[in-house]
Amino acid sequence: MADEPPRSPNPFGADAPTEDRVGLAVRSVLTAVTASVAWFSILTFMVAGLRPTEGPAQVDTSAGYVNLFLYGLLGGLVFTAVTAWFLMAPIDSTFRRGGLSIVAAFLGFVVSMGVTFLTNELLGGTALLGVALVALAVAVYFGRRIRAAG
Repeated sequence: MADEPPRSPNPFGADAPTEDRVGLAVRSVLTAVTASVAWFSILTFMVAGLRPTEGPAQVDTSAGYVNLFLYGLLGGLVFTAVTAWFLMAPIDSTFRRGGLSIVAAFLGFVVSMGVTFLTNELLGGTALLGVALVALAVAVYFGRRIRAAG
């Protein structure tokens, strides 16, 4: 019995990951959130441009800007989740990648709504294009760094 190596405290034993991927996961989620800010900035700019500024206060639910906003919200969530999924490609566990992709989608939605609505109210619709360009540049830069390191 003295010849046996001590048992690993890790419950996964031999199946435990050999590399630490926490940094990759955090960077991937934050990059996807930044890409989400770019998506929703462009979406808010387009919807604000199509929305009528005068007339009745009641929203016409069949109007093009309403459909653009609703489908754009769904598309933004999917875009953010897929972006995070592909950036986390080196992570073997599909469960972890999927869960973190969902976290990125919801975090991206919350951050984007705050950034875009505040920008639109405080600085105007044109500033949304600046926010989108900056966010897109940052997301592409960090995305390339993640892919090069992975």
